[in-house]
Amino acid sequence: MGSTIDNGITGIRVVDSSATKKNEFNGSIDFKLLYRIELWFDNTVKRQVIEEEFKKILAIEDPRAIYYKEHNV
Repeated sequence: MGSTIDNGITGIRVVDSSATKKNEFNGSIDFKLLYRIELWFDNTVKRQVIEEEFKKILAIEDPRAIYYKEHNV
C-alpha cells in the first residue's frame, strides 16, 4: 500500500532513538521504542495540509505526536 502526501516535500528521514536501559531496582532490562520521522518541505504555507495527510496515513490521533520545528539556515 502506498500513499502520496504532497509534492512540496523535499526530504524525509527516520531517526531510531530506541534504547535499552537496565532497571536499577530489579536488574531487568527495559526497552524504549522511539522513532522520529522528519519531513522537510519547501513551503511553510503547506504545513497544515502536509501535517494532516501525514496524520491520516499513519493513523495518528494524539496531537502531541506531531511536533513542528522550523529550520533556520
